[in-house]
Amino acid sequence: SRLLAHLLGPYCPLILDSMLPSLKAAQRPWLRRLVERREAVEAAIVTREGEIQGRGFPLQVAPQRGASPLFLLHRGERRKISWRGEDCFVLRGNEDCFGGPEDLLRIIDENPGVVSPGVLARPAVQDAVLGTCLQVLGPGELSYMAQAAAVHRVLEVDPAWVTLRPQALVLESHQIDKLAEIGLTLADVLGDQHRLDRRLAERSGGDFVAPVRSRVEGALDELRAPALAADPNLERPFDKTREQILRALDLFSDKAVAAAARKNEVADRRVRQLRDIALLLGKPQERVISSAHFQGKYGDRFAESFWEQMELDPTHLQVISP
Repeated sequence: SRLLAHLLGPYCPLILDSMLPSLKAAQRPWLRRLVERREAVEAAIVTREGEIQGRGFPLQVAPQRGASPLFLLHRGERRKISWRGEDCFVLRGNEDCFGGPEDLLRIIDENPGVVSPGVLARPAVQDAVLGTCLQVLGPGELSYMAQAAAVHRVLEVDPAWVTLRPQALVLESHQIDKLAEIGLTLADVLGDQHRLDRRLAERSGGDFVAPVRSRVEGALDELRAPALAADPNLERPFDKTREQILRALDLFSDKAVAAAARKNEVADRRVRQLRDIALLLGKPQERVISSAHFQGKYGDRFAESFWEQMELDPTHLQVISP
């Protein structure tokens, strides 16, 4: 948080320390409800998980039956609480009974700083304490909000509206100019590697496999009808043969296209450099590069560039040029 405040300077938003004693004290009634209504909380989470999976979406937080959405700081370690029946809870890594509900409630009353909500309970506790109206979240946080929303109703807390934060990519102006010179779009550079190789090969006139594949596929399709007319039992062998032939051509095409793309070494090298900058280690910049890197390279201009150039629309990746 200190680094963020230093980087953003006058543009820095209010930063709240989650371990502030007054904030932990304000959480006390909601932490108590998570204990007192533990069965209702688990039932609500299970129901929501079923709804999410019923719509064909994967769960972002793995189900843990009997696990509480609370953690207890014990002997310097933050340990997850799990219930064993109605009168006993244990800490992760030790199946010995640590205490009962009344013991956990007493700990919350006496020292709420050692009890903290987990990922599924944190949004509800946060909204209850801060009275949040709108949360601006990253992709990872937003992905589990559908599961976490189940806890709000049990705690009788109004959920906040949520929105995806803007997403940005830092590129210098000369790097953008190089992209234009090569004749590729940023989507090409950030997209699938094989598709990028194909685009480079097309620019060099090297995509010579695709038209041949198309003719082979057409010839195979013409072969289907007379083969089945001769013997209907040939359908499965024919489909398997067709699939193997086309797959072999696709595998060869990937290698041929990559080889053709490498013929233009200058353009290929520039594209690889741009891709490495935009997708370092194959991941977005924000997942790999420390913000301190940009501050050290661009100084105060880095934060100013975001303030001047960034729009609030989170639906597309924005390019920021310090």
